[in-house]
Amino acid sequence: MEILVRAYPRSITRDRLADILYSNEAGGGPDNPGVTISVIMIRLRKKLPRLGWTIPKARSGPGTEGYHLEALP
Repeated sequence: MEILVRAYPRSITRDRLADILYSNEAGGGPDNPGVTISVIMIRLRKKLPRLGWTIPKARSGPGTEGYHLEALP
């Protein structure tokens, strides 16, 4: 969550998130960090709306990849 807050309003890619989250781990993190990050995002998406925020689902195409925080209307 802190990574998304610091990046706000910019997006951050899944690969960059994995680098930040697991760069200091001795084993380099989980075998498939993308799956782990997806699970984290699913859980955050369930909790954030009551705080007035969301993490929109990623769209495909150049410049649209990654995760970002978005205020709810």
